[in-house]
Amino acid sequence: MRMHDVWTRRAVPVLPATTVFSVVLLSGPPLAAAVRASTKVRVVLPRALLKNAFAALAAAARSSNGGVPDGHELAVRLDDHEPVYEFEATLDQMSSVLAFSEGIVSSANFVNWMRGLTATDAHLPAPLNFWSGESVAISSMVDQVLDNIAGRLLGNCVWSLPPARRGSAPIERAAGVFSGYMVNVRDICDAGQRELITNALMDAGLAGLQSRCDAGSVPIGVLASSQSASFTHVGGRQVSLESAVPCVLQVLDSWSTSVTRLVMVLNVDNSHWMSAAVSLLTGQVTLYDSLGGSSPAKLHMTSRLRLFARYAEQRWRATHPDKAAGSVDWQFEEVNTPRQVDGNNCGLFAVGFIWCFAYGLDMTTFRVDGDQLRLSSFLFVLMSGSAREGPQRA
Repeated sequence: MRMHDVWTRRAVPVLPATTVFSVVLLSGPPLAAAVRASTKVRVVLPRALLKNAFAALAAAARSSNGGVPDGHELAVRLDDHEPVYEFEATLDQMSSVLAFSEGIVSSANFVNWMRGLTATDAHLPAPLNFWSGESVAISSMVDQVLDNIAGRLLGNCVWSLPPARRGSAPIERAAGVFSGYMVNVRDICDAGQRELITNALMDAGLAGLQSRCDAGSVPIGVLASSQSASFTHVGGRQVSLESAVPCVLQVLDSWSTSVTRLVMVLNVDNSHWMSAAVSLLTGQVTLYDSLGGSSPAKLHMTSRLRLFARYAEQRWRATHPDKAAGSVDWQFEEVNTPRQVDGNNCGLFAVGFIWCFAYGLDMTTFRVDGDQLRLSSFLFVLMSGSAREGPQRA
């Protein structure tokens, strides 16, 4: 089903969260009757109960001494009055229906969010148009994004980067930081709502920036979100100093030693994005936080940035002794302007700061709207993906 058809559909209703189920062992006529009935039943469990039903069915199979007897089959019985029986195969079907229904909800929220952006005659400032660098009407950007995905399927890939080759050149190695990444239509829909930006969209935008930086006069290394997380914050836990050092060295090895500026996004407690820039030539580390304030997690991020800067300096000094005379006098600065006025676009502000840094622009002088930045990132990812599809098809 193409997206323009998905946008006209309604989500499938699901059973209430209070639905009771149990696992039973059926055989003979009751089993035959349940199998026949299961082909006609059209019910869907909510996601949490569906997960529990799969787990209960698997646990019952494991606990059966000697396995399920021949002629018998385990089933999930829903409710006690006029029960409905579900088997593993029908639970699989239920899972597929639920996934598609969730896609309908996500795409509907996406379209509603997009249409809300066209309520004014606003224009995106040229420096924040990641694709063309030109001022453009928000309504025009909305039309371009919707037109791009209208004829696609939910699972269609809209942007991807192939895996890097072993022994590749420095520029190819830098692209390899993001190798194997992809974004599909569902990723766009999930990110196109009032929620925190997804890693898929963020890393696709950063990968696009890396490809542009490769052609610049001053090389810049753009860290993937997983790279910066490796030495700061993983799985809800702060990375220890002992674990952070080898991760920093591994990250630095992703680029040629000619790279003198590095940028990254930073995730704080899985609830807030910041960004940072490290310049070896000027000895400047800049932390950008669109919310400001202080916290223990933020102090931890700052300490890891200092660690990263010191090891980057040592690596550069070892390969450029003629240019790195004397130690770098590191200066740390925190920037909190512009500030976000919403609770869900911190990731877009963080990426916007990185883009402006790479192009030598001062983001603090722009009037920034978080939703417009989000839309700009969608257009950039979709247009970049279409540009890559052309040569591949040829």
